Amino acid sequence: MKCILSHLTAYRHLSDFAVKQTKNKFAAYWEPLRIEKYARVANLQDVTAQLGKLPNVDLGNLQVPLDKVDLLVVDPHNRSNAKGIVNHIDADFEPIYGSLIEAMPNVFVVSPELLFLQMASEFEKIDLIEFGFELCGGYSLSASHEYGFVNRFPLTSVKRIDAYLKRCKPSNAVHRATEALRHVADHSASPRETTFVMLASLPSRDGGFGLELPCMNYKIELDHADKWRRNNYYCDIFWPKHKLAVEYSGTLVHNKDNLFSDNERENIIELEKIRVIRIDAQQLSNYESLEIVLTRIAQYMGIKFRRPSPQTIQRRENLRSYLYGTKRAPR
Repeated sequence: MKCILSHLTAYRHLSDFAVKQTKNKFAAYWEPLRIEKYARVANLQDVTAQLGKLPNVDLGNLQVPLDKVDLLVVDPHNRSNAKGIVNHIDADFEPIYGSLIEAMPNVFVVSPELLFLQMASEFEKIDLIEFGFELCGGYSLSASHEYGFVNRFPLTSVKRIDAYLKRCKPSNAVHRATEALRHVADHSASPRETTFVMLASLPSRDGGFGLELPCMNYKIELDHADKWRRNNYYCDIFWPKHKLAVEYSGTLVHNKDNLFSDNERENIIELEKIRVIRIDAQQLSNYESLEIVLTRIAQYMGIKFRRPSPQTIQRRENLRSYLYGTKRAPR
């Protein structure tokens, strides 16, 4: 059996693998899963020698959804005509370091970094940015979960993707991926966190408010650790330069237990001299409420928004409606 799983089939395989390795609900806090510890990074000379022969599809015991299987095909003459196979033909494909992972003998999976590059040719800009948050975050969309997503280790990081793209030959896809990556942050713990940060930080031309890209689930070492019997604290969204945090009230937009109660969080923030803005799902349910929250954040940063034009308001509402109003199907 010889094939390269790619695109969303590769994502489902990598994501399912990461979920199985995840034992902690707070996996978004951790560094990306080192997949190479569990699966051999493919020897590029071996793969290059086999590229003309791929695919000869027989997935055997490899657990991937078989209703649709995306395969990377280098030689158009070797495409598969099997039912449910989607052939992605790339005759110019030359694997560089970090491109492929061997899932089992002669079955390769594109790496999360190559996957992001592939999707740059499939997704529109907003969807690609959102997908980047998911790859670099601690969740996967899941229709079977009551919150619509499941926790897992991050599959990669902004730094890893950036390093990979810099090793690639220049192309339109590399340019699109590089531009989208500028708006992606590590460690998002939920789709709602991703949505809020995108609305806050994307430039005005894309429908965002143009604020600085924050850190997500940021670890703060506590000066008063003895009082709290903990050495650190994680802010949902944090701008370190401004010592400004956004915290979600309750569990309306999270699928993670609070490390502290809301009252304990308020006390910690007061002692650590961090300014906090607390938000809930209702405040983000319409454009007017969202504008109030983000205007307040901007004021604490010393930024005064200009009165938005009708066109700017429409772009912001379109983005908010798209991100909040569109039900995302599991990838």
